[in-house]
Amino acid sequence: DVNGDGLPDIIKWRHGYENNYFSTDGINQVYINNGNGFTKISKIKNQQQGETEFEYSHARMQDDSNKVPFPLEIVEKITTNDKNGNVAETEYEYKDASYYYGGPFDKKFAGFGGISKTNPNGSLEKIKFHQANGQQGSEPVDSYSKIGKVYQTSLKDQSGNLYTKTYTNYTENNLGNNSNSVLLDSEVSEQYDGTSSHTDFATKYLYDQYGNVTEQTNFGLVNSNSNGSFTDTQNDKRVVEYEYLNDTSKYIVSLPTKEVLKNKDDQKEKETKYTYDQNGNLTKQSNWISGNEYADTSYTYNSVGLPTEQTDPLGNITKYTYNNLKLYPATITNALNQKTRYLYNLYTGNYTKVTDPNENTTLYKYDGLNRLTRVSKTFANGNTVYNKKVEYNTQVFPNYTKQTLYRSGTNKQNIYTYFDGFGRSIQTKSETQNGYATQDKVYNQMGLLQKQTLPYQTSSDAFTSPTSNSALYNTFEYDEMGRITKTENVKGQSTKTYNGLETEIVDAENNKKEFTKDAFGNLTLVKEYNGNDIYQTHYNYNTQNKLTKIIDAENNTRNITYDGLGRRTSFEDLHKQTDSQFGVWNYTYNKQNLISQTDPNGNQVSYTYDSLNRVLTENSNTTPQTDVTYTYDNCTYGTGKLCSVTTPNYSQNLTYLKQGLVDTENTIIDGVSYTTDFDYNRQGQVTKVTNPNTLITENKYNKQGLVKEIKQDGQKVVEYEYEVNGKVKKEEYQNGVETNYTYNPNKLYELTNKTTVLNSQNVQDLSYQYDNVGNILQITDASNGDTFKTQSFEYDNLYRLTKATVTNTQNNTDYTRIYNYSPIGNITDFNGANYTYTDNGYNNPNSVTQIEQNTYTYDNNGNLTSDGTWTHTWNYNNTLKSSTNGSSVSNYTYNQKGDRIKLQEGTDVTIYPSQYYEVENGKAKVNIQKDGKTVVTKSVNGAENKTEYIHTDHLGGTHIITDNNSNIVKTKDYFPFGDIRIDTGTSTEDNSFTGYEHDSQTGLDYAEARYYNSKIGKFISQDSAVNSLGLNNKEQTQLLTDPQQLNTYSYVRNNPLNNIDPTGETLEAGYFNILKTSFNGYQNLYYILTGDYQEAEQARDQARLNAQASVTEFQNAVTTEKVETALTVGGGVALKGIGVLAKGSALGKRSHYGNDIVKKIIKNLDKGGHSRNHISEFRNLGIKNKEQLYNHAKFVEKNFDLKYTVKNNSKLYYHEKTNSLLIKDFTGSKNGGTFFRPRDGKDYLKVKIKKKDS
Repeated sequence: DVNGDGLPDIIKWRHGYENNYFSTDGINQVYINNGNGFTKISKIKNQQQGETEFEYSHARMQDDSNKVPFPLEIVEKITTNDKNGNVAETEYEYKDASYYYGGPFDKKFAGFGGISKTNPNGSLEKIKFHQANGQQGSEPVDSYSKIGKVYQTSLKDQSGNLYTKTYTNYTENNLGNNSNSVLLDSEVSEQYDGTSSHTDFATKYLYDQYGNVTEQTNFGLVNSNSNGSFTDTQNDKRVVEYEYLNDTSKYIVSLPTKEVLKNKDDQKEKETKYTYDQNGNLTKQSNWISGNEYADTSYTYNSVGLPTEQTDPLGNITKYTYNNLKLYPATITNALNQKTRYLYNLYTGNYTKVTDPNENTTLYKYDGLNRLTRVSKTFANGNTVYNKKVEYNTQVFPNYTKQTLYRSGTNKQNIYTYFDGFGRSIQTKSETQNGYATQDKVYNQMGLLQKQTLPYQTSSDAFTSPTSNSALYNTFEYDEMGRITKTENVKGQSTKTYNGLETEIVDAENNKKEFTKDAFGNLTLVKEYNGNDIYQTHYNYNTQNKLTKIIDAENNTRNITYDGLGRRTSFEDLHKQTDSQFGVWNYTYNKQNLISQTDPNGNQVSYTYDSLNRVLTENSNTTPQTDVTYTYDNCTYGTGKLCSVTTPNYSQNLTYLKQGLVDTENTIIDGVSYTTDFDYNRQGQVTKVTNPNTLITENKYNKQGLVKEIKQDGQKVVEYEYEVNGKVKKEEYQNGVETNYTYNPNKLYELTNKTTVLNSQNVQDLSYQYDNVGNILQITDASNGDTFKTQSFEYDNLYRLTKATVTNTQNNTDYTRIYNYSPIGNITDFNGANYTYTDNGYNNPNSVTQIEQNTYTYDNNGNLTSDGTWTHTWNYNNTLKSSTNGSSVSNYTYNQKGDRIKLQEGTDVTIYPSQYYEVENGKAKVNIQKDGKTVVTKSVNGAENKTEYIHTDHLGGTHIITDNNSNIVKTKDYFPFGDIRIDTGTSTEDNSFTGYEHDSQTGLDYAEARYYNSKIGKFISQDSAVNSLGLNNKEQTQLLTDPQQLNTYSYVRNNPLNNIDPTGETLEAGYFNILKTSFNGYQNLYYILTGDYQEAEQARDQARLNAQASVTEFQNAVTTEKVETALTVGGGVALKGIGVLAKGSALGKRSHYGNDIVKKIIKNLDKGGHSRNHISEFRNLGIKNKEQLYNHAKFVEKNFDLKYTVKNNSKLYYHEKTNSLLIKDFTGSKNGGTFFRPRDGKDYLKVKIKKKDS
């Protein structure tokens, strides 16, 4: 470039005429390029109307350190405009450009020594590069081969405070022929979090001659030096050793043959072996169990290298066939010859038709841009109709999608989602009966969510300006690493402060909690601050990130052990560390399944399985007969499904509709048969229940999919209206009673009043006041009746109820109750009654042993056997078998799921064939339910026809019951922990506190999984949710982050005014509690898991779409990622991908569905044949196979730094330290998507994802 115009010129210089600098004979000449110069992009406008503008400069003009012998144009500024009022500028500065010169034939541009990036929030990112110009400052050894390699990165805030610094070191090996390999030697990270101190991490690698990693050592915590070296300090390292296939004749030298994960003591904790055929196809994967035992999965292939068979460790075979072009799997046949068929669009690879073994067909339609536009399904009458349509409009701004959900041909809901110029959702409008529920989102200049509203009502589906009502907004602030530092709404603010591995959270009530993680992202310490006291709970993990030990705030402990497959082999009951007598659960497995478990009582339960690894029998050594027998596949449309269950006292037979939903449920108890029939709408919601006595309950739904009307035998019994946020606004009952709910939209839609009017009288008039995190401070009961009173409540800093004061009572029965607790949540003082916890053998530290004069004893499993009055016996599965006080006896019978099917109290017998129907002493009663809760009961016995309407309090507990003649037949009121304060009148309805069924004889409340004693505020057996810690696929974050929930006997962590425990397992926020929608502090861990049919349907559809894969992708998945297979509901297999699981609908314990034990897992392979690349991306994290990748994906999901929600209901989780991006295609835990390390790191989210409708 002779004249510096940025264009290449030509110099003609002939040998022998070197000195003719000013020749006029034309021998030496210069040809000037007179072109117009290179065209530089100045602006990009995408289809969503978003604009990106580029400004340029010359390197030398920007900084004098850029010394190169030619003009070098660089991008100086990038400005983005989302066309929604958000303009963001990112500036770049380049320094120390260098030109390497090793001789006239060895020269090249060596790049810049450093690049600085100033983000829109003012944060500064710096990157330093090797240039082969000698060591500069803290630069490690420099060389020609390292030119362009990053050796240091840093991030500072706009005030110059350092947040992170990373050193990258390389190892250089001579390959001959003047070639060197440059491989990652170590990576050292320093995390400052804006302070002068730092927390350091390091990983180091060793390689073989082919550049394969042979050893990866993750040192965990280290002390870093300023030159990129480090000193190991914590002895928490983990080592992964690798061996590889060495076929030099075919040069197959990079396929791993062995991976061993070792702990800090050099002990093996996990091992996987791989065997290949002569073509490099994986033929066997052996996963170490223990000792010399391995679980082998084998594969066979056809002539083109596609897998045709997969054999699981027990010898069960899954077969694959392919379409004529051998592009995609055409059939997948499981070990029982159950076949699922697939048709594809051969150009795109998308499913167009899927037919399961029951001939249930799902059709998919796409537009010309390969976007899903319609999903159709086969229904009971054999017709195939669509239940969802999607339309796309990119011709207007803002762009939007219109999704239509069909519940029937006439009942449909339109959902509009509007996007800014970079494809981020900025407004959603969901059609309601009266308009549209609208939610707004606003983003900051970094592209992170800055504000989000709660739903509010608008009248049009057209895009509207964001609401100006500030009370509806939740606002978020972030640090330079994209982590939330403050969340604020109208109730107050919560803050997060980060310091290395520690995170401090202060909520809107100024209460504090601290969390500490280890170097691998596992939660190791929780500090709970309660006044001047600090309660510390510790957790330990093995190298597979499995929880191995809990030490609670009173120094009690429990230990958990696992085999090489990560399966729990033993589980200790909580005990003092010095205790030698405590309960231990032990588990035995074959190469695939749990075959027996032994509890501390000595009960051993054995299991057998079929070829699809489904449980066939369950048998305890304490009973003479088989306790549970399961059969599958032999009922109507039941291939791949549970068809019958048999126990000694119970049996159930199921049939299904073609679309896979339960059609009939025939239950036999004590020889009497009860049949229940179900009908559904297109979204799978129950529209009709025909009970055993032929009484018919019908549900009608509004546009939102919420129940708007319930009919019984053609007569409307209750009708509902809803607020814009989906909460019930009004209930109108057939007997003329009307209930109205009042919410405060300026206070997060808090329930402020509930009024039930009967004959112009407020028979229910409840007003509520809350603190800033949603705890109820006062309930004013102005009802016309005995419950009239004012209640005030106080809490400690852990939100445990400490005081309840009741005044202005109707009958002058004012009272004050005081409650005190130990650090681990044991009640020590219950309204003056002293609770004692003494180690009397096997009882654990949470089990009360003395209350005043009453002594409590337990069996070795922790089940209460005596409370001084009642003696209890228990079944092998820890369900209550009988209770007696010497004069009265209660007996209990359950089905295979632990649901109570029979209660015998003396001579009174109640049978429960289903959740909708029960028979008491021969008299039948229909339970008319909404959202799983009984709202109306109807008894028809000969001439007797009795209907009762249940009116509840804010926790779902029965408050008053009215009859068909508008009379109050029952009034109930409770003390804070549920003990009955008022119980007047008579009723056939037994539901009581929070909706629990109250057993009148024992005074216990049936909470499904166990029984609750409201008189003492504790359960009488241990929490199965806590005792499930360490089981695979069990979510434990809610329990570990809130140690109060680890108490296995406490009721809803001792906050009974705000939480409920409907199943006796895991607490939930009360029905009207603002914590459902609040973002305040760590209490957002308490949430309601609602039955969202819309999301479930979208999830199932998306899972099927994600399962599409080309031949190459499918092969790579098997050969490179060692994909295992799992059997689907329909008998086909679902390919279980890189930590990406898609699970079918999980059905509740009391659900009418029969296939709750069957899981469907769908494999999502990376698009474009990049599976091999994606797995290799994680190697420097010690990840070499699917299992490790899955565990890492779960880590990212729980410990993300950034989170996005995409318009198709995908969720993106980004972990910055490991540069890992998890994309989940459903809402919910462990569902389909993908997982990889974006080349551009966090910038991928800031820029690339904008093009993908985030």
